[in-house]
Amino acid sequence: PAVRLQTACNGPASYARPMVIGRVLGPTEVEAGGVPVDLGGPLPRRLVTALLAAEGRPVTESALAETIWHGSPPASYSGTLQAYVSRLRRALGTEREALQRAGDGYRLRAAVDATRFADGVAAGRRLLAESRPAEASRAFDAALALWRGEPYASLAGAPAAAPLRARLTELH
Repeated sequence: PAVRLQTACNGPASYARPMVIGRVLGPTEVEAGGVPVDLGGPLPRRLVTALLAAEGRPVTESALAETIWHGSPPASYSGTLQAYVSRLRRALGTEREALQRAGDGYRLRAAVDATRFADGVAAGRRLLAESRPAEASRAFDAALALWRGEPYASLAGAPAAAPLRARLTELH
């Protein structure tokens, strides 16, 4: 399979490496080093989606538990959460270092389609403001091509995801 590459500063670089790609504009999908990742059932999928929503920022265990269990985590969620994290790390294969312990939580470094979508919309608007409609149309088309369904569908009903979903829906 083709390997997608990440370059320094999101531009051309002499060094590039395989990376983790997260898709949340529809059902959550993850690709690591060009290979689809088996995310498991609904709870591990929510974990991954919550980490992708944070866009590389650390998320505390308690915040992850609130999101994964829709505000009603079990009293002893920590062990289960750690098992999900361990399973995800194994599933990421050669890209396991993208999932890191950060303080009292975790962070997942990944390129996320929601970010690319928002950047594409912003670029299209900027090009329109610069009276470059043909280029704006291409930017909007590229952004819309990323859209596969309901944003953050795996977090439907999770209060923490509501603002993200509303913002992306409005941009769409």
